[in-house]
Amino acid sequence: MVGVISGHYEYNYGNQDPIEFEIYAWTEQGEIFSQPPFFTARGKDVVGGFEIYGQLFGDDGIIWAKLYTLTLDLNQADRSGWLYKGRFDHHRRSIKGTWHNSISVMHGTFALERSSVN
Repeated sequence: MVGVISGHYEYNYGNQDPIEFEIYAWTEQGEIFSQPPFFTARGKDVVGGFEIYGQLFGDDGIIWAKLYTLTLDLNQADRSGWLYKGRFDHHRRSIKGTWHNSISVMHGTFALERSSVN
């Protein structure tokens, strides 16, 4: 799934917002390679810019943390994040799953598709 991926996330029983990010492969040592068990990404959505840190597992499992950097004032920065867990469909080149934040009751679903090939 290295490359640009886009789609939407749902919340509050049917509301949707777009999301897009670019996935980069990385190893525990930080080296780039073609078949990643680990990945990182950068992107933005209606909330703001974010970074993603994730891992592939099993034949089709994927999990990641999406972390926003929110500037509250000039002297402080706060990180807010969400946990995404889903399944990768190799034939459709897509991912579907759920997201949530363990410290709130907010949760929802998401759907993404790869839009470019590197």
